[in-house]
Amino acid sequence: MSAEAENGSGQLLGALPPEPNQLFRLHRLCVRLFSQLTKDLAAQVEALVEAAGGTWRKQRQALAQVLEAELPILILLRVLDGLEKDDRLDQPGLLDLLRGLLLPLFSICFARYHDHPSAQLTRVLSRIDWYLDFGSDDPVEAFAAYCAAESGPALKDRAALVTWLREKFMPEVDLRLRNTVRQEFV
Repeated sequence: MSAEAENGSGQLLGALPPEPNQLFRLHRLCVRLFSQLTKDLAAQVEALVEAAGGTWRKQRQALAQVLEAELPILILLRVLDGLEKDDRLDQPGLLDLLRGLLLPLFSICFARYHDHPSAQLTRVLSRIDWYLDFGSDDPVEAFAAYCAAESGPALKDRAALVTWLREKFMPEVDLRLRNTVRQEFV
């Protein structure tokens, strides 16, 4: 064992809580976050399509498919950002551990597109990379740009999509994130 691993300064060892029940608690937090934030994904997609979709059925279906595939990534980015700002989680390596627990959970959203779990995780990671490389610090703008590019004329009103995301969807994600973290740490 290296000296770095022995003294606990290794990346993984520094992130692991000293008690097994604390690791279980972090895992439970991540499972609850995933559950709370994706439980009504279909309804959220439907509301987004209603807000910004075209009037033709095929256009609405095309937009719904893009939104259904991309919305979990936007949620994950918001969760990671929110957890990073939470003072209760300000310990060396803890955010990396939480990221490592959340990524496989959110990759479950892509089970219909990929048979193998590693392909699902690869897709999540590649989508996160795309957001980081997009050139905007605003994931909502990047999300709208991606949806516009992928769905073409199916996205009738990009501004309405951005407005709905900022005024309704993201505040709801933030509320669920705060409540879930608060429940776990009370």
